[in-house]
Amino acid sequence: MTSHPNLLGCGLLQTNNMHELIRVSAVSYLNTRPYLAGFDTQSDDSRYMVTVDTPSVCADKLFKQHADLGLVPVAAISSLRNYREITDYGIGCDGAVESVIIAGQQPIEDLRQLKLDYQSQTSNQLATILIRDYFESDLEIVSSSVGYEDELDHEVGGVIIGDRALRLKRKFKFVYDLGLCWKELTGLPFVFARWMGSPRILPVDEKHLEQLFEKGMQMRPELSGRLADDYSEIDVEHYLTGNIQYDLSDHAYRQGQDLFLEKISASELTV
Repeated sequence: MTSHPNLLGCGLLQTNNMHELIRVSAVSYLNTRPYLAGFDTQSDDSRYMVTVDTPSVCADKLFKQHADLGLVPVAAISSLRNYREITDYGIGCDGAVESVIIAGQQPIEDLRQLKLDYQSQTSNQLATILIRDYFESDLEIVSSSVGYEDELDHEVGGVIIGDRALRLKRKFKFVYDLGLCWKELTGLPFVFARWMGSPRILPVDEKHLEQLFEKGMQMRPELSGRLADDYSEIDVEHYLTGNIQYDLSDHAYRQGQDLFLEKISASELTV
């Protein structure tokens, strides 16, 4: 087996037809583990070469055509040309998501400033919409850089996503779950990311990918037990089977996604 950097054992590379490899950019968070587990079930002649990235990097790889398939934040989908949604799978929630939050030591109405998460685009735009439409606040919203979590205090709150949100939320007196806030505002579920693919992803590939994703879903109880010690702050099984929604085929997810994109467009959000 050829050794390659930045792979999780999911990229199965033993093939003489390197140009046939499908380059996959997944996301390096707990919520993506079922997908990675599905890819891990493949034999040694698989076409898939999988890397893991932050959501913003994943979108950038597809934009620059450095990946053929990616778990792309929905806010970035409109910027991708010649890509299409692959399967009905993605990352969503229908209520509390647990891993996309606004955190602070004071309630939002008492904060002076909100720092956005440098790893995100969709979650930042969601937070900006909710600050305006749900919290009805004119809070100052600013960008951030690595280590911004340590700067959150009694005047400054922050958007935190992914595994960092799961691990850090207990350090803050006030935590707002953005999936739950969106549900209360709109009555709809929220879609954070969808699998997007280039023309290289053929119908036969899409059918195979759907089978891999279904295998990954079936492995969630096993994964939960295996990962429990690494995520002792949360109930991993509930997170993977209850909070995170993977099958987004229900029309309500499309409605929620479309409404979010309409709000972005109407507000001309570029954060």
